[in-house]
Amino acid sequence: GRIQQVNRALEEITGKSAGQLVGTQFGTLFEAGSQRLAEQFPEKIRSETLYDCEVNLIGADGKPAPLAMNCSSRFDHEGRLVGMVLIGRPVGELRRAYKQLHATHNELQHAQQQLVHSEKMASLGRLVAGVAHELNN
Repeated sequence: GRIQQVNRALEEITGKSAGQLVGTQFGTLFEAGSQRLAEQFPEKIRSETLYDCEVNLIGADGKPAPLAMNCSSRFDHEGRLVGMVLIGRPVGELRRAYKQLHATHNELQHAQQQLVHSEKMASLGRLVAGVAHELNN
């Protein structure tokens, strides 16, 4: 389908103005890997509303811009599909945050294991020192 309206967020993601976007085929904004999914939207949307469908648009820098899209149908008074409303939210930053959180969690687990090991060695050292002291007496 052709784009009828855009918001500022889509302009920023694609690096194109509303004037450049309105009237163009929506599928042309999708990265090659998401093209097939974009082509299936009209078929899928007839029977269901799509929630959190992950797609990649072509970003302003030419790199993939991952979005989680919700897509719902617009029907005329006779029940014919006349369009779709697509709402997307960028998930690239969220993925980077989760990746960083995972890495930090792994570092914390490693530090915790080292601390437990150090405590065990310290306890063993105190025990050996106590035994040595008793043997000397």
